[in-house]
Amino acid sequence: QSLSSDAEIKGPMLADVQLRGALVSAALLQDPGDRMARTCALGALQNLSNVNDHASMWEDAGSREALLAAARLQDTSDRKARICAFGALRNLAAQPENKERMWSEEAGARSILVEAASLSDPADRELRDCALATLWNLATAPANASSMEKDRLGARVVIDKASRLSGPENRKARAYALAALRSFPEQAKGDAAAVVDAAPQDGSAIAVAAT
Repeated sequence: QSLSSDAEIKGPMLADVQLRGALVSAALLQDPGDRMARTCALGALQNLSNVNDHASMWEDAGSREALLAAARLQDTSDRKARICAFGALRNLAAQPENKERMWSEEAGARSILVEAASLSDPADRELRDCALATLWNLATAPANASSMEKDRLGARVVIDKASRLSGPENRKARAYALAALRSFPEQAKGDAAAVVDAAPQDGSAIAVAAT
């Protein structure tokens, strides 16, 4: 995991099929005794998801399966592993080539992100914020923004709700939600007119490295 945070060797590590396969295998471990190994592997995948060639990780079926499986974990003991998985998804969603493919899988990344973006337990705040940041990244693709705006039983609901959160502890969530709304068609922007000026003006939400 430490090596994967070195900017100079991230690219070669990601391109090494054998190494990536080993990380994926470790990230898919199920035995509770292997939690540390799984979390470290997911942390390494998160770090590698921030190299220039983000698309290759999403296109790799094994990496995609490992990230989505970890993002679905529910045990509180797996919270760190889940955060790493969401950090990787957040980075991958910042890459233009990935945006529409990630959002198009209703039973995959889409449902996982919407569920996590609606979490209300304070202990899950980092997960929620990361999910909302990922939705913002995906919403910058016009086709995704239109789909989200129309999804009034899913993404639209959780983004609207997050945009109305108050309190300093919810500042990130609110900003990410408002930034996503800024990407929506004019009708959605009008719904958020009273608060959208507080949204970030540009850029993508990127989680650089696992710690």
